[in-house]
Amino acid sequence: MIHFSCMYCGRKIRAKATLIGRKAPCPACGHRLLIPKPSAPCEETTAPDAPAAIPNQAHLWEGKSNKEIAKLLLRDRPLMPEQQERAAVKQAISPLLPRYDELTLFALSVTFLLLLAINPEMQRALPRVALFLRDGRISLLVGVAAVGMVFSLFGIFFPFPKPELVKWPMLTFAVVVTGGTGLYTGYITFTTTRGWLIVFPAWNIINGVLLLALFSQGLLDPNCILDRRAKFWQVVLTLVCVGVLLAVCEYAFELHWAITYSVCVGYTMSLHHGITDIFGSGDGEDR
Repeated sequence: MIHFSCMYCGRKIRAKATLIGRKAPCPACGHRLLIPKPSAPCEETTAPDAPAAIPNQAHLWEGKSNKEIAKLLLRDRPLMPEQQERAAVKQAISPLLPRYDELTLFALSVTFLLLLAINPEMQRALPRVALFLRDGRISLLVGVAAVGMVFSLFGIFFPFPKPELVKWPMLTFAVVVTGGTGLYTGYITFTTTRGWLIVFPAWNIINGVLLLALFSQGLLDPNCILDRRAKFWQVVLTLVCVGVLLAVCEYAFELHWAITYSVCVGYTMSLHHGITDIFGSGDGEDR
């Protein structure tokens, strides 16, 4: 592993040696950085800009034209004051931001499709949702989320490096279904709950509002989509858990479809993370 610091926010970063010379976003401020070669221990010198130090930087531009080098330098120019403020906010709230890996996105996608196939109430709700699509912005958001769901299903069986152009629809899908379901579930349970239990639907509503607000303000970005490959047994376990929970919620307890969706995704991913903590993730580490 290579250890270095972000030149813009100072965040300590670790990267694999195979990524030397490539660009990657800082997980804190989001600025793209060139991953450097690890500097070998050397004696202290009084000439920091001596010719001997030049070869350490030469590999960064190897094989690139002047136009490409200029483009990279312009892209890594210092941030404007407004961008610095946004980067500082993102760094401050970074530990609280959600993270979605391949398995989480797959669970969100497959649960949604299975529930849509077996729940008549959810099927009847879709025409009502279509009324909101008259707003061009909402229809665009739903369309991008649908593309993100396709990528989430495709990526679990055919893993591939995900550029930002692919991660944005996946992030949109995750935010729309989790934030939207949280709001809808909170609203449904809020109207039927009494006493101190009203805290739980209120918490769902607050979480949904915060998630959608962070997304709309650009504080959620493709860095929230993790390139963590799911193993085959994890996919199988996810499908089994989703199937069992769907059957219990739908036919044993006859819950509302929005509540069923939240329960299935929440318990499935909790079980997955618990098993991963015990047995390890193996090939499921970040790429």
